[in-house]
Amino acid sequence: MLGSRLAAFTLLALWLGVVGRQLPGRRPVATMAILFSGVLGAAANGLYGLAAERGLLSIAALLASLYPVTTVFLAYLVLHERLSSVQAAGVLVALAGIALVVVG
Repeated sequence: MLGSRLAAFTLLALWLGVVGRQLPGRRPVATMAILFSGVLGAAANGLYGLAAERGLLSIAALLASLYPVTTVFLAYLVLHERLSSVQAAGVLVALAGIALVVVG
């Protein structure tokens, strides 16, 4: 995991070094948001690895597979998007699956 992140960072740094001057003006707020997103992504990967190592892999994998539900929920909250009936059903099925795993 660390190797792939370092390789991606190196390639991005090289690409920015080559075409960086041709990019439009940078906004500090956007740069901070991008950096914060990267830090959160790295923390999430590290915490998943820790959970898989020290906890039950089945539960860690189940919870990690719910990231599309988080995306739908954030789109609803932040962008005020409406859920289609299929999306709402998918969210309900995912939450019901969690409840079934928790109950045992």
